[in-house]
Amino acid sequence: AGSFAASLGARSTHGAWPLDVTGLGAITVTNTPNPAFRTLYSFTPAFGSGPNGGLVLSGNTLYGTTSSGGTSNWGTLFAINTSGSGFTNLYNFNYDVTSGARPNGVVLSGSTLYGPTDFGGTRGGGTVYAISTNGTGYTNLYYINFNVDPFSPSGPQAPLALAGSNLYGATWFGGY
Repeated sequence: AGSFAASLGARSTHGAWPLDVTGLGAITVTNTPNPAFRTLYSFTPAFGSGPNGGLVLSGNTLYGTTSSGGTSNWGTLFAINTSGSGFTNLYNFNYDVTSGARPNGVVLSGSTLYGPTDFGGTRGGGTVYAISTNGTGYTNLYYINFNVDPFSPSGPQAPLALAGSNLYGATWFGGY
């Protein structure tokens, strides 16, 4: 409980223009933090850092991604039990033509996780991949075309949405 000063760091990815930030003020916390909240896992660069894209729950297992860290420092796909035990790196991403880099969340269908990466792959603009929940069978379903056509979409920045048998996503750059 107490009063805290808010701060915000903002940057533009499209140039050096300043960004206007308004509305910052004091944040007052009137209740003590809920004692039931606890840290399940503290990330380290070796096992992933910068968790992003939210979590997916299946039974008592949470699946998620980190945007950096892991063996090549290009992000990881991980699983952890809701009790906080059993943390496992299912996949370490690598900025190369095979896997893509900087994953951003996953969706689950059956025992398969689907997700985007926003860099790498054979076309440079990221990938859409599938992998089993046990970490085997990594497959790129789609290579996003940036190196060949800079106007095509690239850089997925949000987890995919699954509707029926179709995957939908949004990209940061490109398009006509």
